[in-house]
Amino acid sequence: MTDEQFGYDGTARKQYENALFNGVCSEIIDGFLYLGSDNVARNRELLDKNGVTHVINCASDYCGNYHEGHLIYKSYHLKDHVRENIECIFYDALQFMIETRKNGGRVYVHCHQGISRSATLCICYMIFTQKLTFENAY
Repeated sequence: MTDEQFGYDGTARKQYENALFNGVCSEIIDGFLYLGSDNVARNRELLDKNGVTHVINCASDYCGNYHEGHLIYKSYHLKDHVRENIECIFYDALQFMIETRKNGGRVYVHCHQGISRSATLCICYMIFTQKLTFENAY
């Protein structure tokens, strides 16, 4: 696509970028923490290829726990809204991630698109465990 094909406010570019990465299982921390969309969460082959053992589903009112019995799930009913209080689940999610890592597992964190709720939890984990600033974790 050329720059002329993108909307003035960047909307078309964002939609294009979202579609481009919708099927990508992004490795955030080598061999442990992965981030992505509901499309990846549905793809058991891709999760297995990355060695995922645990899943945090940040949008369980919209996205299913597709591989229960094969993967261990932690589910949250978080809305994709600016007023959603996501901090209320930080410590519970951190405990899940820390225990998983301690036991040699790998965590895939997702929401619908893998952009806001799930990315926030990954950033939270890096700030808490690696003592990074928000800017460095982001």
